[in-house]
Amino acid sequence: MARKELSLSGTETVIGSGVKLKGTLNSDGDISIDGELKGAIRSNGNLTIGPNASIEGNVSALNVHVAGLLEGNIKSENETSIEGSGKVKGDIHTALLSIQHGAIFSGQTVMRDLPTSKTEPEVDDEQ
Repeated sequence: MARKELSLSGTETVIGSGVKLKGTLNSDGDISIDGELKGAIRSNGNLTIGPNASIEGNVSALNVHVAGLLEGNIKSENETSIEGSGKVKGDIHTALLSIQHGAIFSGQTVMRDLPTSKTEPEVDDEQ
């Protein structure tokens, strides 16, 4: 069976409760999932895993918010949050991490600095 890949750009993608997908999901915009997905998720926007969601696969996004079940690793450019109803079984690579009371997290965390934007010009010290 061939693996399918779905690419979306710019808009928010919503996968509702009761929807079951298998494959890789790529998007330039935000993604909200409340259904089931077996496969990787890559987004240049925000990823929200709703309370009814069940995800099996690694995820990568600007910000990741988990209220359901995620069995896989998280790579977040900025912030990862796990609500009290959230369950994450996998490693998290992020700059900011928030875990609410009641949440379940089984894995390792790698914290790094937030990406910085260059708003000030670089100064050349050599004269």
